[in-house]
This record gives sequence, C-alpha cells and structure tokens, in this order.
Amino acid sequence: MRKLIAKTIAFSLVILLVAVSAFYLILAGATPKTLGNFYFSTGSENLAIKYSERAYDKSGDISDLATLVERSAYFKNHSLVKKYGLILLSDGDFEEFADANGSGYKYYIAGSVVQSLYALNEKQAELEAKEQELKEKELENDTDANQP
Repeated sequence: MRKLIAKTIAFSLVILLVAVSAFYLILAGATPKTLGNFYFSTGSENLAIKYSERAYDKSGDISDLATLVERSAYFKNHSLVKKYGLILLSDGDFEEFADANGSGYKYYIAGSVVQSLYALNEKQAELEAKEQELKEKELENDTDANQP
C-alpha cells in the first residue's frame, strides 16, 4: 500500500512539474513582454533584459525597443544600450514617440547612449558626434519653442 501511495505522489509531482514547465515555455514564447515586465518588477536583471529583447524581436515595435533601451540603461548593460539605443535614435518614428513621452525623453535616450559609448571606451569621434547631435536637437527644440 505504501508503495502505491509513494508512486502516486511521485507521478503527481512529475506531472505537475511537466505542466508548470510547459506553461512557462508557452508563456515565454507567446508573450515575452509579460515575462520581461515580471522579471523587471522582481529585479532579475538578465531575465528582464532577455525577455524585453525577445519582445522587441517578436514585435519590432518602437515602444518595445524603447523599453529594452530603458531597461538596459537601468541595469547598466552598456553594450545593449549602445546597440539598441543607436537603432532607437535613428528610427523614423522616434521624434514622435519621444514627444509623446515627455520633453526630456529624447535627451534621456541620447544621454544613455553617450554614457554607454563612454563606458565602453569608444572612439572619441563617436562621442563627439553623439554630443553634436544632441546639441543640434537642443537647438532645434529651442527654435521650435520660440516660434509662435
């Protein structure tokens, strides 16, 4: 009798483990954005960035790209900030997206990219180019703000 109970318990645990693993794999494949948000809220740096990257790769949406850059900057993953931040800054919809997220958003992203380039010891020319681009955008905003 005890053998039967032990086998039943072991079988139930194996089935439960398989079901939970299958659910996790389905969730990871179908909605990586949800897992990215969950892991970010728990402070799991690598998993939050990993699933944010998967969410962007799956959707190609600028908001997912921005989330990936923001999380990479938050966790100081300079190589990903450089890689995806440059893509975000060169995206045609970035200006509109940045305006929707507040006046300082584009400077936050540009500053994060410049900081990452500096942290990665990139060439001085690249740093100066990004700095110049930031100054030009600032001048554009100043002229736009002064026009009636």
